[in-house]
Amino acid sequence: MNDLSKWGLPPIIENIPPEVAKGKWCVWKAVLKPNGKVTKVPYKPGTTSVKVSTANPSEWKPLEWAAHDYKKDGFNGIGRLIDKDEGLVFVDLDGCVDIVDIGTPDKPYIDAWAKDIVNALETYTELSPSGAGLRMVLKGELPGDDINNAGRGIELYAGSSPRYVTMTGHRLPGTPADIASSQSVDPFYEQYKPAPREVRDDAMPDLLDLDEVVDLTATTELKTFDEYMEDLATGDRSHDLQIYSRYLYSCGLTDAQALSVIFYDSTAFGMALSKRHNNEQKALTYLWDHHCQPASGSSPVNDFDDVPDDDESVEFTVGATSGESLTVALETVQDDLLEIPARDWILGRRSLGGYITLQA
Repeated sequence: MNDLSKWGLPPIIENIPPEVAKGKWCVWKAVLKPNGKVTKVPYKPGTTSVKVSTANPSEWKPLEWAAHDYKKDGFNGIGRLIDKDEGLVFVDLDGCVDIVDIGTPDKPYIDAWAKDIVNALETYTELSPSGAGLRMVLKGELPGDDINNAGRGIELYAGSSPRYVTMTGHRLPGTPADIASSQSVDPFYEQYKPAPREVRDDAMPDLLDLDEVVDLTATTELKTFDEYMEDLATGDRSHDLQIYSRYLYSCGLTDAQALSVIFYDSTAFGMALSKRHNNEQKALTYLWDHHCQPASGSSPVNDFDDVPDDDESVEFTVGATSGESLTVALETVQDDLLEIPARDWILGRRSLGGYITLQA
């Protein structure tokens, strides 16, 4: 399975409903990860090597671009950005389809629990690229936030969190060609909504000094976020932060040590900042409540689904205004930058090789 150039069902563009077709699209490549899972890495149509992020919708292109490019240079298929302002709900049913021969997707066997959902929603339904799952699209909104219930094999997305969905156009036989109202999804939303995650009510610890973190990483040979996630990244920022947090606790770090390591890692903390509108205190609280506390005592196992979302790094010239993030070579740092209070610096250990990232 090392050669994934032909992996996945080839898209049937003409089957994609018009309301879905008019969105923003990408092409994607199938990549085999060390854990045996296939991740779908999104790329910008019209290029062969530029990845796109759900955080940068302007980089995504019309369906016509993706349809033209998906056959080129090892691309396996096409994907669509989920925009919360479009009024569309995407339902993903995992591992519910049995196709003996991937060449005969017109003869699938659907598990009973998934068939009940398909029959109840009565909307456009297609096979996933692997042929093992189903994608459904409805008009309207969800009664709450997006759901990713990996344990029960169902996800519902309407854009409350950054996501993209792969599309094949391989419509499930017997299902409508058009998309229906999402009102019928409400009972399933309540049925499959995960129970609230228990979070310890411990007070957030004080951060360690940068020197303490540098010494800690040197003596314990801790990997940076980029180093540890090189072969594990799902592309989903929240999931990847959870995986890295579990790794830190598996290395025996205390709460203060784990939180501080993430804070001083430019990539990891940059993700947290993007989740909290570049507000440092809110980003720290988010890391503590949603990543450090749940990860404490866990093992660093990647058990999350793949929804790629690569972050881009922007390089600025020296000379920042308040609120800017910038990456500069060490030799170009001038005295005026060094006057920025140390508490406002976000410094990644990887950056010590020649570049630093500042939050002015």
